[in-house]
Amino acid sequence: MSESTVSITAEPFGSPDAQPLISALDAELGALYPPEQRFGPNARAEQFEPGSGTFLMARAAGRAVGCGCFFY
Repeated sequence: MSESTVSITAEPFGSPDAQPLISALDAELGALYPPEQRFGPNARAEQFEPGSGTFLMARAAGRAVGCGCFFY
């Protein structure tokens, strides 16, 4: 079995790699929560500006595999 390294870095919320992951998350949560309680329809780029929050991207072998965020 080979090991894979996962890197986690801060990236822009609007990055091309982030959007498919956010859409997939929102599709999963759509069956459980109304739109006003889901991340995808409600997140805005200004929420991730310095001093407001940080958007993080996880990559394995250079491929985007996950994302998350912190709001301050």
